[in-house]
Amino acid sequence: MQKYKVDWLAFSVSFEDEAETKLIGRKNTKVFTFEQLEKLYSRVEPYLLKHSDIDIEKLKAHRQKHEEYLAELYNMTQEDFMRQQQEKQYQPPTVTSAEAIEVMITALFEKFFEPIDKDKWNEDKATIFFTDPTDADSIDFFQASNRLSSPVTYYVKERK
Repeated sequence: MQKYKVDWLAFSVSFEDEAETKLIGRKNTKVFTFEQLEKLYSRVEPYLLKHSDIDIEKLKAHRQKHEEYLAELYNMTQEDFMRQQQEKQYQPPTVTSAEAIEVMITALFEKFFEPIDKDKWNEDKATIFFTDPTDADSIDFFQASNRLSSPVTYYVKERK
């Protein structure tokens, strides 16, 4: 762990030296480029994942599927892509009454639960809908898709 901290310090010092300094308000602030932030994220992500409750194997599988999807998307002709876009609606999907009833019945049979967290459910659906295909390997997208794959577990709480 000590070696990692030393490497991190060396990286962050060189990273800060490369950043442009701008006067924002009354303070001089370091402003990083998108490339610098991506580099920082790629260095920090393994450490953060290690200390989170995210299943790393599932995340790797999700990212592999995402790469395959992007490859399929890049191999599409412009006409196929335009046809696919026209078929999609421009509104994010919302929880339907049938979906809500199905989840409520499931919850009643398993245990007694509090009402469904429709706000979080709709937020996750919107995250999935509005996420650009190139950003679908993000942790927010991964967690939202995991919650959507098991709505009873994530959107319904047991009554106390």
